[in-house]
Amino acid sequence: MTLDKDHEVAVQAMKLLMLMSQNCEDVLSSEDCETLYQFVYTTHRPLAVAAGEFLYKRLLSCQGADEEVPSKRGGKFRPNASHLRTLITFFLESELHKHVTYLVDSLWDWATSLLKDWECMTALLLENIEEEEEVLSNAQESVLVEIILATVREASEGHPPVGRGAARRVSEFDSNLFVCAGT
Repeated sequence: MTLDKDHEVAVQAMKLLMLMSQNCEDVLSSEDCETLYQFVYTTHRPLAVAAGEFLYKRLLSCQGADEEVPSKRGGKFRPNASHLRTLITFFLESELHKHVTYLVDSLWDWATSLLKDWECMTALLLENIEEEEEVLSNAQESVLVEIILATVREASEGHPPVGRGAARRVSEFDSNLFVCAGT
């Protein structure tokens, strides 16, 4: 049903599958989930956002990610680092798409605090955060730089990437224009 020609049916099917996976353990196999995760790269934005929510809740649930934990070096280790590593691995293992902007746009509504944790992202690039953590490979570093660029662009421009259709997201600036125009 997620492949239905009617985009609204596909979106509702994705939401239904997400609810089923949250409430009924083992209803979806890992292969089923992998297939559903790939919808974050679809050009239809509402379906991509629904898939982004599914991906976020299954792989990147950031409970407690805002709390800092002391590291062995006396600095602060942010739990977002492990979520970013998971996101990087997901992107590298995805074989359907190579544009990180689609992935960032799909997750933007659900993982904003993770995607805007530029301090953690730069720390991952500049040094090894935790001695037990492995250093990022060149491919992982490249993806992380792409994620940083895509998140900065998403935060500053506030609209979906080129090629992703559907309703344009209204930014706070645009909504203020509508309020001023109406008075």
